[in-house]
Amino acid sequence: MRALDKFTLFERLTIGVAPLLAGMLTLNYHWQRNAKDRLAHTNERVELLRTAIARQDVTIVVRDPPALEEKLQVLATLEKGRTRAVKVLDELSAIIPRQVWISGFGEQAGVTTIQGFALGYEDLASFAEKLKSSKFFSKVTIQKASQQTDNRIDWEIICRPD
Repeated sequence: MRALDKFTLFERLTIGVAPLLAGMLTLNYHWQRNAKDRLAHTNERVELLRTAIARQDVTIVVRDPPALEEKLQVLATLEKGRTRAVKVLDELSAIIPRQVWISGFGEQAGVTTIQGFALGYEDLASFAEKLKSSKFFSKVTIQKASQQTDNRIDWEIICRPD
């Protein structure tokens, strides 16, 4: 019996996905805490400005509406991206076959890299096909797949986040 066959589904998920999920949740927690601090600071500044405006009879004129619109779009994009990581990990846990494990996940310069191992090429191909049909990834490519001496297949997939 192979060593990997001894693991239960829960142990596989714990080994493969739980550390990634814990890391993403930690990052999300720190980002939210920082955002709350920035929001409190901004609210303080708003109140100071309201007080200053109340003391003066001033009409505020937006001098560059396109720039303001662009800044509002950036804020909307940042808000949307805040929950993306949790949704991506949820999607990965739903589509990953039983004989495939993820050992690494990262995004850099618009490219997502996923590393792991599988017990068969069919399982790896199935996972890649499911990634292609996912709403979170496009241009899915198996960058590397090599069989090890213990018959395990180490792989690396690159794709574009959507």
